[in-house]
Formats: sequence, structure tokens, C-alpha cells
Amino acid sequence: MRLLSSFALLSALAIPMAAHADVFVLAGSAGSASGSATVTATSNGNNSFTIGSIAGSGAASGASLIAPNGFQGNDNLLFPFGSSVLDTKGFAFSDTVGNTSFNVNVAQATNGYQASFRDSDGNTGTVPVTLSLATVAATPEPASWALLGTGALMLAGAGLARRRFTPARNQA
Repeated sequence: MRLLSSFALLSALAIPMAAHADVFVLAGSAGSASGSATVTATSNGNNSFTIGSIAGSGAASGASLIAPNGFQGNDNLLFPFGSSVLDTKGFAFSDTVGNTSFNVNVAQATNGYQASFRDSDGNTGTVPVTLSLATVAATPEPASWALLGTGALMLAGAGLARRRFTPARNQA
């Protein structure tokens, strides 16, 4: 019974403290185009976050994230606490405007940030981008809650079993 209690306690304590997804808003403009993207990213534990999803508005309203190394060597890393929020590999997304689809990679450049693109008509280009970042909220991952709940249930069950099956002691 003691082993079961110990296992339940260890299960509850095994939840990593950084096991949560953070939501950030990236706002940017390039020339007359502007937009923002809400990105959900998971901490890598070294002040970097890996972007896992993107939802855009404005110029990036139909944006969908491109997996790492899917367009121009993107790594989809975000550095919200650094002097530059993106590295030179940046993050990439695809979108469609009218009948034209395109891929975009936003990354750190020599003098700020740049967006490199390729559209379905074969046009390519690079434009400077103004980029800002805001933190929205921290959201616990469902797996963390499930692990915590399992540990709590096991602790409760171990306590019930202990009371139920402990023989009464004689008092003298």
C-alpha cells in the first residue's frame, strides 16, 4: 500500500513546471500590408519557444504554419525574452489571397526583420518587416492536467484503501 501511495505522489510531482503552451501575438507590417498572428508556442526550457500553431488576421488571415525546414530552412523558434524575437531561420506560414497562394518566412535580418516569399505564380521576393510581440496568456496542456488528476485520484484511492483494510487495534 505504501508503494502505491509513493507511486501516486511521484506521478503528481512528475508534471514539468514548464509544461504549458504560451500564446503570443506577433504584429507586423511590410509596405502597405499589415497583419497579426496569434501563435501558440511551447517552451524549450532555454528561453526559446517552438511555435506549434498560428492563426492570423489582416494580411495573414488564412495563415497556416509550415513545419520546420519546410520553407527556406525555417525552425519556427520564438525568443520572446531576447533582444530579437526571431532567429535568422525564422518561422514560416502559407496563405492564400484571391487565387494566389504563397509561402512566407519571417526571420531576423541585418537591420531588423524580413519576410521572404514565393507565390504560386513563381514570384519571389524579400521585403523588410516591422515586427512586434506581445504575450497573451499561459495555458496548461491537457496532458499535464490528466497527469495531475491521475496522481490525485491515486492518492485518494490509496488513502481510502488504507482506512478500509487496516485492522482495528486493541486498546489495553
